[in-house]
Amino acid sequence: MRIAIILGIFLLVIVVLLSNFTRLVGGISKHKATSNLEAYLYKKYKDEVKYKWLERFFNSGNMDPNIFSVLIYNTKNPEIEFYCHLNLKNILEDDTLSMTGLEKNG
Repeated sequence: MRIAIILGIFLLVIVVLLSNFTRLVGGISKHKATSNLEAYLYKKYKDEVKYKWLERFFNSGNMDPNIFSVLIYNTKNPEIEFYCHLNLKNILEDDTLSMTGLEKNG
């Protein structure tokens, strides 16, 4: 009985860690990332661009739980798509972000 209780607690801890791991290390939820992205795209591009999907991009190279992979497309010509990685936690405050990463400031 004691082993079953310890095993149950251990499994519960693992489930909590796996489901909310990014929140534990300072990441934002996917819902909040979606609302930040929609607000940013509307603010910058009105109805010219939209996004198709949004997935968390977390690997050992970047170690940032707020980076998301996004597929952005042109609403008038949906064949024009752009795949990028964005920090969606700071996207509304950091107004210097470019979608290509090639634009120079100033």
